[in-house]
Amino acid sequence: MKSVVAALLATVLVTGGAAAQQQVLPATREALAARVAQGDSAWAREDHPAARAAYDAVVRTDSSFSSRAVFRLGLLHAWENRFDPALAALRLYVRLEPSDLEGRVALARTYAWASRYGTALAQYDSVLARDAAYRDAIVGKAQTLAWSDRLPEAEAQLEAWLARRADDAEAWTLLGQFRRWRGDARAAEVALDRALALRPGDASALEQMAWVRVERRPAVSWSLVGAKDSEDNTLWHREFGVEAAALGNSRVGAAFRLREASVTDLDAATMPGALLYIVGRPAGRGVTTRAELGMVQFPDGMTSAQSRWRGALRMSGSPMRGLRLSGGGSREPFDEVLSTARRAMMFTVFDLDAAYALTPRLQLGLAGSAGVVDGYGIGLDASRTTVNGALRFTPKRGTQLSLSHREVSWEAPQFGVFFSPQRWATTEVAVSSERTAELGVVLAGDLGLASQLVGFESSPLDHAIVPRATMRVGYRLAPGREILLGLVYANVAGAGAITASDYRYGAATLGGRWTF
Repeated sequence: MKSVVAALLATVLVTGGAAAQQQVLPATREALAARVAQGDSAWAREDHPAARAAYDAVVRTDSSFSSRAVFRLGLLHAWENRFDPALAALRLYVRLEPSDLEGRVALARTYAWASRYGTALAQYDSVLARDAAYRDAIVGKAQTLAWSDRLPEAEAQLEAWLARRADDAEAWTLLGQFRRWRGDARAAEVALDRALALRPGDASALEQMAWVRVERRPAVSWSLVGAKDSEDNTLWHREFGVEAAALGNSRVGAAFRLREASVTDLDAATMPGALLYIVGRPAGRGVTTRAELGMVQFPDGMTSAQSRWRGALRMSGSPMRGLRLSGGGSREPFDEVLSTARRAMMFTVFDLDAAYALTPRLQLGLAGSAGVVDGYGIGLDASRTTVNGALRFTPKRGTQLSLSHREVSWEAPQFGVFFSPQRWATTEVAVSSERTAELGVVLAGDLGLASQLVGFESSPLDHAIVPRATMRVGYRLAPGREILLGLVYANVAGAGAITASDYRYGAATLGGRWTF
């Protein structure tokens, strides 16, 4: 009997609950439909905050009620750089509308904006697997490849598309931008000419053309540096340069430098210098070469060899996907210690730097150099080696976290150099950030904290925790026209120091570039 009563009671409750739901749901649907209409109206008049509020209320109440509300909410979050909620909404939309390729492209694009390039490329590939000619997926994939520093692949993607659709002005503009990033100004100009022929007056193409034409025009540059350390050493550096376009994508230039070093217990020393240089960027996807030749005039002091030649040759390129190499040799004034001005010290060094992208956001860097100092009062074993390794993680565009270790060692103490430890090691964690827009305010900086070890001959290692900081602020009012101010502070052992602690230096720089 009890079981019968229980069954009857359950039937009443279920029936009553269903009836109540039937009474509530129509009203709920009407309210949600009204909120969707409010969102659509705000969307149409581009009132994005109101549209986001309306769509968000709908999705929070019933995430499956309106796929359009879900999609537009995801777009609004993405446009305002709120990538986590944007990705959540767009992933939901793809589940609600699995056959809509536009939603998958929007999801891929948002992953790319969030610097999750590998996931973005996988999403684009999923679209292209369904429709190999889907234009937005082809162009979006090319842009993601470019952002992840795979420019040759990005160009190849667009070139294949434009071979079929030569009337795509936006794709021509992007191709010109990629070629500009690679340093091929002439090829970039060809692509941008095609874009402007199809769409005269296009703002994006004209902006890119302005950057390209900067590479074909003469320019002047200047810089002023003032530095002082805790040993009361000071340095003033003034430089003025001019440059112009040469054959192909090359540029030639000349610069005049004047350095004034004031060292404790010594009179100020002035070092004028000049150099000529050429930077060659081949039209293909090869290496960039920079060659320099100049001279430096040391002040009267401990040696009669006052005028000394200086020069450098450096090459850089990407021999395979994800790998960038740079290296070369140079013979420069040895400026790590200001008092070397009176010893006419020169440093001959060869170096190699490699960076490999383990993932689109994680990079491994390795570098090394070997060099020798010569000058008055320098011993026979004045050689120095440097090894540096770093892991760099880019969580989003413009922000980087790094862990690095650097080892510097001298073959033998060099009292003319002052700071020549047999071991100088720093292990540093750092964060850097910059505003990535090409025009307008320039804002960048980084902070680092290192554990430092310094050892001289058989002396015990001296340990210290040392901070450093840099900041750069300025304004870029037009392509090739900018002015920048930089500030540097470091507690890292260096010029004149004989222990790892209690050494500090700061510097301020003011510079600019003006293209005519």
